[in-house]
Amino acid sequence: MSNLFDTIIIIGRPGSGKSPLADLLKRMPLSKRMRYCFVGDFIEVDDFIFLSEKFKEDDSWEKMGLQRKYSKRVEDGCVITDSDLWDFGIENINKTVKKKISSDTDFFNKNTVLIEFSRGGQQTYEHALNILSDEILSRAVILHLDITYEESLLRNQLRYKKGEEMSKLHHKVPLEEMDDSYRTSDWMILSFGRDEGYITIRNYEIPFVSIVNQPAPNNDSELEKKFLSAFYNLYEMKHGKRRTSKIPLNKEDLPISIFDHLIVLGRPAAGKSEFIDFIKKTPLQDRISEFHIGNLEEFDDFKILADKFEEDDTWLKIKKKRLYTSMQGDVPVIKDLSLYDFGINQINDIIQTRFLGDPSFYNDKTIFIEFSRGGELSYMDSLKLIHPDILKKSAIFYIKASFDECIRRNKERYEGKKKFGVLTHMVPEEQMERLYKVDDWEDLTKKNRSGHLDVCEVKVPFVTMDNEPESKNFSIMEERYENALKALFDLQMQKKSEDIKKK
Repeated sequence: MSNLFDTIIIIGRPGSGKSPLADLLKRMPLSKRMRYCFVGDFIEVDDFIFLSEKFKEDDSWEKMGLQRKYSKRVEDGCVITDSDLWDFGIENINKTVKKKISSDTDFFNKNTVLIEFSRGGQQTYEHALNILSDEILSRAVILHLDITYEESLLRNQLRYKKGEEMSKLHHKVPLEEMDDSYRTSDWMILSFGRDEGYITIRNYEIPFVSIVNQPAPNNDSELEKKFLSAFYNLYEMKHGKRRTSKIPLNKEDLPISIFDHLIVLGRPAAGKSEFIDFIKKTPLQDRISEFHIGNLEEFDDFKILADKFEEDDTWLKIKKKRLYTSMQGDVPVIKDLSLYDFGINQINDIIQTRFLGDPSFYNDKTIFIEFSRGGELSYMDSLKLIHPDILKKSAIFYIKASFDECIRRNKERYEGKKKFGVLTHMVPEEQMERLYKVDDWEDLTKKNRSGHLDVCEVKVPFVTMDNEPESKNFSIMEERYENALKALFDLQMQKKSEDIKKK
């Protein structure tokens, strides 16, 4: 048995580091590459090469006054218009590997094949992997390089300068293609959000390792440090020396890995925005494995209310009066309490029209719905305004801090900043006293720390997390959030199990 990998499939968004990794392996001395990466002499097969050839072919057709066949040219490159071209790229990978194998029966004793491609949107990794030949899949391991869509956009922009000839290391995917094809992907479903394990493609159980490649390594030393352990783990998994859990064969059998909707409640300054900021700064793999939260879509009724504050500035100029708010010093105060219901209805409409009808949206995303209620405005009244179809996919995370503590934080987060923002806004003290000194949360939950709320005949899991004393220590915050969300996720799983039994 060879001590080298036969085939490594390297996948990830554009700019995730596939080509720089292949370039590092090329420049690494063979003895070092074989010893630490288990990679011999290698051939590199990237579907970008085959797609680029078709773009150039289209340019030739266009110069002849004929119609382009596969793509359209835009200002910053070419966008694929014939979706079959994606499969064409994979079939050409198959063809290239087959030629190498058939011409040298001893090929894999001394060589490694590196296969690289990106997929996303409607072009799924599952589909692309299923097109790969038996010769490839039977020998393959998968290395997934994980970066956020925003990081992918940035690197894609930086790695190519206008006027340069495009190459594997220096090319740019047009913004239109990025948005259509790479904003989301099905990798989280395939891998069940794990950083290592096995996925089943046809009859082959293929080892994979997924690593977060963000921020980008600054030099070869950092690049090596990041990837050497990944190669070692893959090698041990391939040869049965490393035990790790395997993915169920059918996606229908997979338990939920992330929340669909998380309703985040609590007094102003209780820590809702700080929690969301913490989650945003957590790498996606850790976010999924520790907190069961995917890529975020965030809806905060404060942002909707803030739009009305600005709208009132305009009405003041036109009508000489404000319609929805009054001013306390330089801070707007809501006088028309129906605005709070308006905010919930706006969130309802957006989620119903944009997301509920698209099941694939929830493959790797979590929607956050954030608001505060109290006094004349009850949580139950607001929860009842949320559409039942949204509630059925929801869990409630209530962040608890005492009224006095929230008064202190409310002042502190605004002092010296004097500007509106999610982390810096201030609720006037009079409004804090009127609306948020007392709320109905403990009555709703009967002072239970966790359980289920009955909202419009929908059973919604909830957990209450104490967020005092305030802490900015990462480890303390991480432990609080992880323990609370694990308990909430367990309740969500319990609810799903009961729903399945009813069916």
